[in-house]
Amino acid sequence: MVPLFSRGDTGPLRALVEEIPPGLDPWGLVTFLHWYVEYLDRDYAAALEVLSHSEFEFFEFPGGSAPRTLLIGACYGLLGETDLAQAAGDSARRDLEARLIERPDDPWLHMALGLTHMLLGQKDEAFRAARRAVELLPISEDAVDGPAAVRTLAAVYAWFGEVDAAVEQFDHYLSVPAPESIEFILLDPLVDPIRDDPRFQALVDKYER
Repeated sequence: MVPLFSRGDTGPLRALVEEIPPGLDPWGLVTFLHWYVEYLDRDYAAALEVLSHSEFEFFEFPGGSAPRTLLIGACYGLLGETDLAQAAGDSARRDLEARLIERPDDPWLHMALGLTHMLLGQKDEAFRAARRAVELLPISEDAVDGPAAVRTLAAVYAWFGEVDAAVEQFDHYLSVPAPESIEFILLDPLVDPIRDDPRFQALVDKYER
């Protein structure tokens, strides 16, 4: 994962995933990582194909939680398949809301819910859920996992074109001593709506290695 975070290089992660023997998939982590590398490489059809072979309906492991339907919906949304994305997003929202009844202070569930509302175009709800994740997992208390909540909030802001808010959160994320880099952020399709904005480009110039 280090080359991915430090250089934005998906190659080593792809090679690692492809070398793992079939059937070895604790918590669905291997499937998730395979989906993730296809997503970052913007091969959404391949990412959907990966998910179609998985028996997991919910991926949950140290450092992440996501319903399968959220991952499916994200791919369909990026492919422009609006109706399919909406249906998957609605399913993901119901799943996450049910889990949050039992685990209302789980930051990973709030991150996933923020992304789900984003997928559904529900701006205020997306911001609210993503901000709640940051409140529950502040970097000041958890320098290992806290940045993930900040990155999620930044991505949600970016998707809705909230440039100043996105840049502020990405700057906060990148200022923390960690292997993550601006090159890693630039891989994410969620950044596309602000990618060419001069304010975001100034952030890129600040951190580009």
